[in-house]
Amino acid sequence: MNNFSTLDLTQRNGRLNALLQINAGTRYLEIGVSKGETFHKVAADFKVAVDPRFLFDFQSRQAGNTRYFQCSSDEYFSRHSRECGKFDLIYLDGLHTFEQTFRDLLCSISLIHDRSLILIDDTMPTNFIAGESELSRHLELRTITGIPDQSWMGDVYKIVIAVHDFMPLWSYVTFPGHGQTILFQRPRENFVPVLNSLFEISRISYTDFLLHRKAGLFNVAATPRAALAQVEACFEAP
Repeated sequence: MNNFSTLDLTQRNGRLNALLQINAGTRYLEIGVSKGETFHKVAADFKVAVDPRFLFDFQSRQAGNTRYFQCSSDEYFSRHSRECGKFDLIYLDGLHTFEQTFRDLLCSISLIHDRSLILIDDTMPTNFIAGESELSRHLELRTITGIPDQSWMGDVYKIVIAVHDFMPLWSYVTFPGHGQTILFQRPRENFVPVLNSLFEISRISYTDFLLHRKAGLFNVAATPRAALAQVEACFEAP
């Protein structure tokens, strides 16, 4: 069992490096890179970054084992993904909408193997404004209410319910706090869908999210280490 003593598990890069330790991964894909604050700190032998507009000089960093694709995730998956092969760990932090993130997840499944892990960001919005699906409306509500928290997580939280209802061969656990959900390949026992409708899932509100979270559907771990322990258990099982 890993102790992750050198990693800061409160940070995204710490969690991603911990996941790579768990499955001995060396190949990493990140969707939604922006300034590269997380991507540059992930320790993998082969790394691929995808973003419509990198906020750093990515050309000077382009190398054989680190590749940058300045394009939408849709374009990457449809035009470029086959040249990069499969990945041990995929991090989805692109456009903060349920529909786009769900499409990115489905595309990612074509680029993995049995031991691969997927981490989805922004699955537990901190308030109803952070969970607003449209950025323009989020900004308007933030101005009206004066809430200082500038986080915009969109309605990505809906994807956890979609995974629960339509991907029973996958288990998942959510880091506490900001909310990131790890997907790992282990069938869930006693599977029963909650809504059983992608249409209904797409229409749920922030209040619905709070109720589903309270009911345990998001499987929020008590600590980051406890979340990683659930993933480790999957790899240690006979």
